[in-house]
Amino acid sequence: MKTERLWLRALGVTFIAGLVAAACGGTGFSGGGGDGGTAGEAGQGTSGTAATGAIAGTGGGGTVLCTDASECDDQKPCTLDVCNATGVCEHPDKCTGDTPACCGGVCGQCCSPEECMDASDCTDDDCFGGFCSHTPTPCPNPDLQYCSETGCKDREQCSVDGDCVDPSPCTTDICQNGLCAHDACGENLNCCADGCAACCSDSQCAAAGDDPCNPAVCNDGVCGHEELCQGTGQLCCERAGGSADCGVGCCTNADCQDVLCTRKLCTPTGCRNDPIPVPRGPPAATQSGTAPSARRSPSARAWIDRAAGVPHTHWPANRPNRRKSVAPADSARRGARESNPPA
Repeated sequence: MKTERLWLRALGVTFIAGLVAAACGGTGFSGGGGDGGTAGEAGQGTSGTAATGAIAGTGGGGTVLCTDASECDDQKPCTLDVCNATGVCEHPDKCTGDTPACCGGVCGQCCSPEECMDASDCTDDDCFGGFCSHTPTPCPNPDLQYCSETGCKDREQCSVDGDCVDPSPCTTDICQNGLCAHDACGENLNCCADGCAACCSDSQCAAAGDDPCNPAVCNDGVCGHEELCQGTGQLCCERAGGSADCGVGCCTNADCQDVLCTRKLCTPTGCRNDPIPVPRGPPAATQSGTAPSARRSPSARAWIDRAAGVPHTHWPANRPNRRKSVAPADSARRGARESNPPA
């Protein structure tokens, strides 16, 4: 009786597995393999459920698996949190190019005055707005000297302004009383590669609390704002740490459409729905509630027939008789038990 209950329980599991296979095993399903069972893989809710949150896992060796960038926050303001196309978190440097210094999440050329020291002993070197400034100061004898990029120099003799031109784009070179003067940029102006201007780089325009989707930029020496994502179909996706990036049609998995029996993913190229593989289990049950006979072992078939009241007499013809020989008395007792099975 105990063995019959175990087999009927197995039939129930088989029937449930058959329902799962029927629901997710249509012609549009390609779940013959295995992207759905790796350790730590991110899960995603499917159509008909309320679950849309993903759970990030660890792929081993420090690799963090993800389905969108919200699962990649490393709590570091100077890195970007990216979920790449293969579902792995990446953290590239936030500040590169002409603004390599990261100051609490704000990019610039410098974070402190010590990073701005130049070769001149007559300039006031400072880091302002993430950009180095080198303001000339008076030399010991200002009537005969001026402050240059290399230190105090004697004023050159001249007859016309053209005699006073120097390599710096940030000085006004004129001839005064037979001596050259090299006046630096005026107040609130910075010395940039192309001359004096209100700003030289975007970092000089940035301020705390700026909208990362409309960042401050420096165009032609003037501060302003412009949209970060200007491509067709692009969305601005705000991320942890005050950063943002551009998505194509989605920013997180929740922006993607639910499709039955798939896991929805927001990738850098747009939404994607990956099939959820059906777990492999016992063969599906037939309408009579029994497993297909081709996959039944002889012993299993015997128990099913016995439960249905069918005599246990049809072992396969090619199956050798492996029953142990028993004494006549034992055989009689066994026959009596089989004729009168317990209730």
